[in-house]
Amino acid sequence: FLMLLDSDDYFEKQGLQNIFKSINENSSTRFFVFPITVKKNFKFINIALSGIPKTSYISLRSDYKIKYDLQEVIQKKLLLEILYDDPGQIRRIPTSYLWFKASQKEKCMPVDTIPVKIKEYLSDGMSENLLPFKVYYPKYLVKLYQIALNSKDYKSFLYRIKCKILFYRYSFHNKTFKLYKIRDFPFYFVGFVISFLDIIRLGMFFEKKL
Repeated sequence: FLMLLDSDDYFEKQGLQNIFKSINENSSTRFFVFPITVKKNFKFINIALSGIPKTSYISLRSDYKIKYDLQEVIQKKLLLEILYDDPGQIRRIPTSYLWFKASQKEKCMPVDTIPVKIKEYLSDGMSENLLPFKVYYPKYLVKLYQIALNSKDYKSFLYRIKCKILFYRYSFHNKTFKLYKIRDFPFYFVGFVISFLDIIRLGMFFEKKL
């Protein structure tokens, strides 16, 4: 089993033990999701996963409205099945792309335990300065929202609308922007407006290309 960790992540006491315990007690499960504590602007936010059954990762985010980061733990073999090819010069691929791809093959098990780690959002960290990465490296964001739009594993209509707008937004940055269906025109238009605002914000608040 593998975990992805950032430089601003650190384990809580018993965090690893709780992960090991869940893996040992659920030998047929290949994809786990654990709660964490988020530290942002000097506030601590505990993310709970109580009462959520084994479900699609996309449903976890949409139907169950689980926000912020989590700690995903995935079987190595499953990760290799969904891993992207060499991305070349792309400097950022959202980890959600991997978890959305995993959801096409396997339901995830949300584990009802105390938070296993603390994630600190720093003012100079990537999480707080994502816009240039999203504008300059949008390819896998487009792929991520394509997966969500093609999925039948969640019910939230509002989440599907959100994904459709974001799909068109990042398609514009990816230079693959076109109207796929006439009925999509409102989402196409809103996506275009947001992408145009992205470029304005980029010019105003970010000095150079990454």
